[in-house]
Amino acid sequence: MAETIKRRSFNFLANSTKFKMKSFLLKISFGLAIAALSISAIAQTSTHEYLELREKTINVMHAQYADQENARLSLAANRGLHNLQISLQKLVGRVNIKGFPNSGKGVLGSRDDDQYEGLDGIVITSFDGKTQLFVTTVPIMQAWLAVHKKDVSRYPDLAELVGTENFYNATSTISGNAAVYAYGEIPVTANSGLIARAIIFALGQDDPAPKPPKNLAVSVMSGDRIYVFTEAIVAPDIPECKSLSQQTSMSFEQCFARKMSSQPEYSHLIGQAQTLVDHVSQSQQH
Repeated sequence: MAETIKRRSFNFLANSTKFKMKSFLLKISFGLAIAALSISAIAQTSTHEYLELREKTINVMHAQYADQENARLSLAANRGLHNLQISLQKLVGRVNIKGFPNSGKGVLGSRDDDQYEGLDGIVITSFDGKTQLFVTTVPIMQAWLAVHKKDVSRYPDLAELVGTENFYNATSTISGNAAVYAYGEIPVTANSGLIARAIIFALGQDDPAPKPPKNLAVSVMSGDRIYVFTEAIVAPDIPECKSLSQQTSMSFEQCFARKMSSQPEYSHLIGQAQTLVDHVSQSQQH
């Protein structure tokens, strides 16, 4: 099932068509009406206005794709994208996370796909350059779900979905041109009111087995915001799992997840993940 989900996610990103463009715009229009029913009155107005502006902007951008030589369309598309990114930054608001700037660049859906089917948010790089942070709002996420619920239908609610392998592949919050292959969860503790999940993972257009994971992803849902941290890790080779990679990548990943807790590096990974969760906890206290 996980392999099918990953392939479906990557194949969609790699094979855009005009028919899907039209279908996507129709789904967005329908999704806006559904999303408006599930968010608070204040957030509803600002998010709804943003999504209306998003739809108009993408219509112009798609028209520009179809008429590359039209200078007026090109100018309108560029201006629209710039204004939409500013609107997105304002909607997400000031970010108060230790070690990070207070604002970042607005991104629409996948950063590498002109369908814009992924989740909107802002991307911020830490001051030391080691960690990337994606921030979005729960209302934006709910509006995305209204259109893409079938892609994550196995999860009963948002709390169960956020931070899973399926979440990252469906929303493209980590990568728009490669699949996320999870190698198991890292246990973290969250303050009351926070939902947090951490995984170690590898990115790839092909199965990464038998290579160990190279990255850590930590998602935290706090109030009306969702934070996604990603940074590099050092994970060991586990020789007894390599033979399983000749069967399927999933067997290797499952073996790695089982064996990882007994490796010397495991405690460091827990501390690394917990530090990122604590960044959000500390921001609540200010």
